[in-house]
Amino acid sequence: TKDKAIVTTEDATTADEQSRVEDNVRWHLMSAGLFLALAVGLGSVASLQLVYPELGTRIAVLSYGRLSSAAIHLFLYGWLALGFLAAVYFVLPRVSGRSVKSEWLALVSLMAVVVAAASGAVLILAGLSDGRPYLEAPVFSEAVLLIGLILSTVVVTRTIAQDAGQLVPAQWYVLASSWWAVVLVGFAMLPGLPGVIGAMQIGFFRAGL
Repeated sequence: TKDKAIVTTEDATTADEQSRVEDNVRWHLMSAGLFLALAVGLGSVASLQLVYPELGTRIAVLSYGRLSSAAIHLFLYGWLALGFLAAVYFVLPRVSGRSVKSEWLALVSLMAVVVAAASGAVLILAGLSDGRPYLEAPVFSEAVLLIGLILSTVVVTRTIAQDAGQLVPAQWYVLASSWWAVVLVGFAMLPGLPGVIGAMQIGFFRAGL
């Protein structure tokens, strides 16, 4: 009876951890879906302006350059980034059979990426764009995005570290892609790279995506 009680308690703990992970994944997917809808909406208006150039010409926020840049920003750092993190948190426990470590840190990471995506789009629409392809958002938004990615990478690293020495290929890919995202955004944020070097920086970032 005592053994059964222990097993029952362990099963309840595992089920509770799995439920929290699924909630985490659900929040990431819901946020990603919202940003995708916003990106499609802004991109659709920008596309209509190619057919009807007079559409929104008297309103600066609705200019083609701002709308298209904001749409790309929301698609990359809202939809793709959060969708990627949702996939990571979904796959990890199923590949390793272990719970995700520091789930609260994953939620903080989610909030940071959401703030980065939303604030970047708003600032781009307000005309505060950096003017670099795929990196139009001001430094503030990029810095918050980098913080969010670092936090998520810490979660991934701590979770995978439980199986150190016996990792399967899927875990290596998840770990490498998480760190690659941090390195890529960090490199893209390096300031003051002029001329050809700056163009190489942008090219490296775009290729790395």
